[in-house]
Amino acid sequence: MDGETPAPSEISLNVSPDNEVASVEPDTVAAVLPPRRHRRLLKAISSKYSGVRRLRDFGARHRGRLIVAGAMSLFLGIFSSGFLTGWMVKEEVAIRSSEPKPTVVEIPVLDTQADSRVPDVRGMETAVAKQALADLDIAPNAVTIREVEWAGTPGIVVAQEPVGGEQVTGSLTLSVSKQASVPEVTGKKKKDAIDALQALGAEVTVTEQYSASATTGTVLSVSPQVGSPLDSNVQLVVAESGGSILLSSVNTAGSGSSCSTDTNVSMNGTSYKEALACSGGFSNKESTYAWVLGRHASTLSTTVGLADSGKTDATATVRILADGNEVARADVAYGKPAKVNADVSNALRLEIAVSSKNGDTVYLGDALIKGTTTQIDQLEAEK
Repeated sequence: MDGETPAPSEISLNVSPDNEVASVEPDTVAAVLPPRRHRRLLKAISSKYSGVRRLRDFGARHRGRLIVAGAMSLFLGIFSSGFLTGWMVKEEVAIRSSEPKPTVVEIPVLDTQADSRVPDVRGMETAVAKQALADLDIAPNAVTIREVEWAGTPGIVVAQEPVGGEQVTGSLTLSVSKQASVPEVTGKKKKDAIDALQALGAEVTVTEQYSASATTGTVLSVSPQVGSPLDSNVQLVVAESGGSILLSSVNTAGSGSSCSTDTNVSMNGTSYKEALACSGGFSNKESTYAWVLGRHASTLSTTVGLADSGKTDATATVRILADGNEVARADVAYGKPAKVNADVSNALRLEIAVSSKNGDTVYLGDALIKGTTTQIDQLEAEK
């Protein structure tokens, strides 16, 4: 104890460590220590705890400010910590976003029965179909080939039994095409003809056409022709009841002479409500009259003759031309008219050439242009 000054807590003065400054009085120290030592102790105590007193006094005076400053320090600490945490999270997200994403590979679930199902080999050539079946371990001797007449290319599988997707039962039958011929369908009803051609694998296109002689709804023609190799596409022309328009209502062609219109003309005792009067050239020279059909007609139907009121020795020749080609001809005499049904299908222009010895007038009784409903509608629209 001679060389060191003990701390107040080391002296038996009932001094609490938390209140050492307030409990140690100079008289008490002097009572337990020699004078020289108690002065040194007092000086040490005073030096050590004078700052504590001032700090306590400062805290008491500025308690409010210290609380606000502490709160702000706490807030800044929390804010700085949150900002730093957010920045670190953002950087981590950016790094992970820039990393290449893994490729997802879908692995199909294997069907354990797939290998036992029959593949669909229709449309394949025979050799290709056989190989496809062999690849599935279907024995060649389990496959039966039968030929059937079929439209289009021969040697193609057109049917199979069992059908594609069914289970293999042990045997398989392939129907392979061989060249078919166009069957006779002319004159048959449209439905029957279509059914016969489709049964042979052909696709059928139908065109309707007016016919004065055929029954409506029956086949007029087929392409390719009957007996030729059957193509995969076939065209049928079917008779239609159609419509008609008076020739006098059709536009005439050119600026030449035209036939005049008479009513109630009698030829060989038959009266015609409307008749076209066309004068013939003298000395058997032709006088020609023309009308524009525009490919909207099928047939010219009329009765050609001389009027009962005319000369008894009169004769005349009438020629019907479609685009310059003669399609009908009639030689008439007094009391001997002739019925004419001229084919003017697809013609642009109809011409009637009349010749007679003495320039006699020839009549066309109830002259009608006939065709499909569509064709006649077009002719009427062009009037």
